[in-house]
Amino acid sequence: MTPPAPTKVKSWIPKLQFPKETLEAGEEGVTIYRLLVSADGKPYDCTLLHSSGSAELDRQTCEGMSGASYKPATDEQGVVRYGVIIGAILWQGQFNWSLKWPPDLTLNVRSLPRGAKEKTVTVAVAIDAAGKVTGCSRTPADIGMGGLVDVACMQVRMQDATALKDEFGKPVKSVQTFRVSFVVEH
Repeated sequence: MTPPAPTKVKSWIPKLQFPKETLEAGEEGVTIYRLLVSADGKPYDCTLLHSSGSAELDRQTCEGMSGASYKPATDEQGVVRYGVIIGAILWQGQFNWSLKWPPDLTLNVRSLPRGAKEKTVTVAVAIDAAGKVTGCSRTPADIGMGGLVDVACMQVRMQDATALKDEFGKPVKSVQTFRVSFVVEH
């Protein structure tokens, strides 16, 4: 199971241009976005989850990300599905970008599994058209994080999920990512 991913990073980075007027005005910030990607890899909806504070920078974020091409999400059987990309663009002085965002779920734990070095994992989650979680697995970035991924998947399966809707408003099966953060209680 894999979430959608940009196919040619070099093709969309140039589309994210720091507007001259906002740069000269000293406008900076972080725009967090949610991009819906169809089963054929085409983006069809970009929603702001957090504004940079600049309407122009926010507009540039969605335009740039919507103009890219994507590899569609796949489920456990390798069938292409709709998917969601959540990311962040850091607009600062000279253009800079980052794909870090807040977790979808935070778990308080007494300790981390032996060998675990990271405190946040990203899991790929299959969600059916009724909003039920039907599968969960690690993402390529979380190889070697088995113990944390297992716990994250168990917790994500207990969460309410929202079915993704296609460009016509019909609920569809999808693969979405969830970032799960583990906070060690002291």
